Formats: sequence, C-alpha cells, structure tokens
Amino acid sequence: METGLYIHIPFCRRRCRYCDFVSYAGREQEAERYLFALEREMASRPSPRPVTSVFIGGGTPTTLAEAQLAFLLKIIPRYYALTPEAEFTVECNPGTASREKLRVLAYGGVNRLSLGLQSTDDGLLAAVGRIHTYRDFLATLDAALAVGLTNLNADLMVGLPGQTVDVARQTAVTVAALPLTHVSAYSLILEEGTPLYDDVRNGRVRLPDEDETADMSDAVTETLTAAGLIRYEVSNYARPGFSCRHNQLYWRRGDYIGLGAGAVSLSGDLRRENTPSLDDYIASRKHTDTVVSEEDARFETIMLALRTAEGLDMEAFGRRFSLSETITAAIEKNLSRGNLIREGNVLRATRRGLDILNTVLEDFLE
Repeated sequence: METGLYIHIPFCRRRCRYCDFVSYAGREQEAERYLFALEREMASRPSPRPVTSVFIGGGTPTTLAEAQLAFLLKIIPRYYALTPEAEFTVECNPGTASREKLRVLAYGGVNRLSLGLQSTDDGLLAAVGRIHTYRDFLATLDAALAVGLTNLNADLMVGLPGQTVDVARQTAVTVAALPLTHVSAYSLILEEGTPLYDDVRNGRVRLPDEDETADMSDAVTETLTAAGLIRYEVSNYARPGFSCRHNQLYWRRGDYIGLGAGAVSLSGDLRRENTPSLDDYIASRKHTDTVVSEEDARFETIMLALRTAEGLDMEAFGRRFSLSETITAAIEKNLSRGNLIREGNVLRATRRGLDILNTVLEDFLE
C-alpha cells in the first residue's frame, strides 16, 4: 500500500489576491522556529510503511533560505523511510527560486518541481498579485534544468480578471512547447475574504463569466492534448509516464501524513487536521481528529475516482461500500446523458462529464 507525505511551508513573500490557503506573508523570520516544530511533529508521527511520495507545498517553500531548505531535506529521511523510486516534489514560485536554492533541492533528493506560472501574460500576473513575470519563470525553468531537475510541472489558471479565450489558448500553446513533463490547469475560484473577492463584490474588478471560463478551459484542454499531454485528471495533464504519483494517491483515497500548519492527514477513515494558526502550530502543534462517516467515505471515493481517467473500479467499490438507491440512480442517469461511461467494471467520466463534473457529482449526494 502506498503512503504519501505532505509537508506544508506556510510562508510567502506576498499573498496572491485570490489566495485563501494557509499562508503568512512577511513572517519568514519565524521559519527556523517553524522548522523545529516540524521536526518535533515528524518525531512524534512515524510511518509504519515506507513513503512512496513526498510533496512540500505552501505557501511558498522556496521562500526558505538555502540553509533552511537543506535542513528540511536532511531531517525528512531521519524520520521517514523513502522507497528508492519515491517521487519527491517541491512547489516553487519563480519569484523566490534562485539557482542556488534549486541546487540545494536537487542535491537533497528532490526529483520533481512544480512551478507556479499561472499565465504567460505579465498583465494578468500583476492583476492577481503574482510577484513574478513570465521572464522570471523562464529563468527559473532554465535554472532547474541546469541543476538536473527535469521532471517539471507548471500551474496555469483560467478565469482570471481580464483574461480572454484567445489569451488562455496562447498561454497553453506557449507552455506546451516548453520542456515540461506536466501541466496543471485550474479555474480561478473566488474565495470569500480575499482581496480579489472584495474587489469583485464591490465592482472594481470583473471576472469572466462561467461560459467564458468554460471556453477557456476547453481551449486549454484541446491545446495541451493536441501537443501530446494526456488529460489524466480533471485539471492535470502529463507526458506519458509523468502523472503526479502523489496526487494520484489522494485521488485513490490512499493514506498520507500531513505535517505543518493546516496540513491534513488520512489513515483509513481517520482524518487529522492540524491547526492553521502559525503561532499555535509552533507552540503546541494543535490538531483535531475526525472519523470519516461511511456515507462521506463513500461519496469521497466516488468523487475522487471520477475526477481521473482511471475511473471508479465498481467491483472494488462494491466490496467496500453498499450501492444505495441514490448512487444507482445517479449512475444510470449520467450514463444515459453521456456524462459517464461504463467499461467492464470501471465507471469513468466522459469528456463532457469531466467538464461538468460538479453537476454530475451532485446526483451522488445522499
């Protein structure tokens, strides 16, 4: 059985205008205390099995200084045994990644880098508060390749203020021609409490409507798949053999250990959530434990599996859960509408089903 390890680094140089993640801008001076708290949590939470994937996210992990990154990479194998073929990803903001930091990552065992690009249009990047330009991204990409990091992802976003279908398509065309193994493409989600939310609510900023955003997503999908990247999940595309193993573990509802402020862990049906408060985490690493109900576990299994090209193994699902009338009716309804397809024991979303997956999943709610 696969086991993943997620480590959250909550520091940012500046929060993006759409961000509601657990992140703190301007508090990098507390990084050392945070890393010591992380080590204490590692020591208290061993894994009974070797770790098959590591993902360090944030926040912006590359806001850490070189020595701090080296320390973090040194202590992980002290407490967790990684399999020889383990995937080891670090998220990287092009505005905070020097060649020296990337060299530390490569020498420390990292073999996959996830670069937060979002757009190749500098005006759009500025509009949502990104601290880098497309030129910065290209410099970071070149530096990563130079230090031997060749398994590279770029994040894209659609539905940004001022973005058009043509601009989204051109970004995808440009990115598809780069030496990347993976692209993640997400729609902007307007989160309450963020500066962008306030601007939109008060009429200072207009976002593309749902139809425009859907057209952007279609344009990105068509461009990336035409360039040979396989859409293996709703928002993720990979060259053959380069699907993100860590994310696949999430979508299969596998076990993973989450370390750091706001991190979530799952072991069977026991979910643990660490406090999102930086101060509370450093002081005491507070957390809450919740047993996932049978009903919630069943829906999560369906929801996560249908996001992927792998689909839902109905035989395995039937061994774990009962097929309620609601689920049976939802399957039949969406098969008849062309949103789902059944191939042997596997239930998958069609291209149309992936594009309207949230609507499809509403039918499975009990």
